Amino acid sequence: MLTLGSGIPAVDVFVVLSGTFSIAATFPLLFLVRIFRAGRACACWGDIHRDQRTAVSRLEDTQPKLDDVAELARPRRRLPRLRVSLER
Repeated sequence: MLTLGSGIPAVDVFVVLSGTFSIAATFPLLFLVRIFRAGRACACWGDIHRDQRTAVSRLEDTQPKLDDVAELARPRRRLPRLRVSLER
């Protein structure tokens, strides 16, 4: 059996080191899973932004019509009425 200078078997050292690296390797994996979920959330935000742009373009199409209606509804200035009477 192979042992290190302090009498610890080399297999035990190998198991401890490989287990430590395995645990350390899970942290980047968890980080990648978090990034993946965030990426899916960003895709949802992309859909929301596209819908907002569609709504804005429809609003821009509607705005001239609203301006025309507002112009028609605005009271018009009338000239004062003059009464003319003819007397002899």
